[in-house]
Amino acid sequence: FFLSLFSIVARSYIASGFPIPLSSASIFSTLQFQLPLSLPSVAATAFNIITASKYSTRRRLATTKMEMAATDNNPNSGDVPSPSSSSMPEFTEIQFGKFKISSSQIFFLSKSHLTAAIVNLRPIVPGHVLVVPTRVVPHLSQLTNDEHDDLWRSVRMVQSMLETKYDMNVSTNSGGFNVAVQDGKVAGQSVPHVHVHILPRSPGDFEQNDDVYDELEAWAPTEAMSIQKLEDLKEASASLDVPEDEDRNNRTMQMMEDEAMAYRSLLYPSDGLID
Repeated sequence: FFLSLFSIVARSYIASGFPIPLSSASIFSTLQFQLPLSLPSVAATAFNIITASKYSTRRRLATTKMEMAATDNNPNSGDVPSPSSSSMPEFTEIQFGKFKISSSQIFFLSKSHLTAAIVNLRPIVPGHVLVVPTRVVPHLSQLTNDEHDDLWRSVRMVQSMLETKYDMNVSTNSGGFNVAVQDGKVAGQSVPHVHVHILPRSPGDFEQNDDVYDELEAWAPTEAMSIQKLEDLKEASASLDVPEDEDRNNRTMQMMEDEAMAYRSLLYPSDGLID
């Protein structure tokens, strides 16, 4: 009986997550047994340890389940922290192209200070904001790797905040986002400084859903710049031969495979992937 009881006590003590010495004498010492032992005292001690170990195990399992649930339900889980997970930084004036952006118009600054997010003088829709590198850089290709990674991590954080602010749920189609970059003047970039547009969308906010792209194409920080931009775009489009939809034919499978192979040869040269 004592051997069986001792085995139960030892297994329960180990299961409870506490270290247990190797020798029988030290086990009894750790469990505060004093010989000669009476059957009632041994039984009571065993019952208390088994009960405590079961409670401890259940508590650890419950804690683990809650942590897993919190991770599953948190869109910012993983390597992108929630904006509220750190204290508010001290905002200072930044440069956006030739424009000086007051600290009062900045609402986000990454921990590395490589990226900021600013409110918009001429928003297309409510919540239309810009995420920009704090260094004035005209094109995406001119960002350092750190700046590039930080920019897109920041876009995710700001987008998540806007989803909460405007009570949206992208997964249930109660709202959505346009996330856009116009890289270069020909692409509609009005300020020679990389910037990512984030536009919260709601059902019916435009008569035609694609009208948002016309608005983005016409967007500029000032009205005068917007007018000049539209004139430049008209001139550029006048010389661009774009066929009508009915005149556009689907390409063959061979044509698409040839194009894919051409891109592969550039991305995967003989000496490895291009950095």
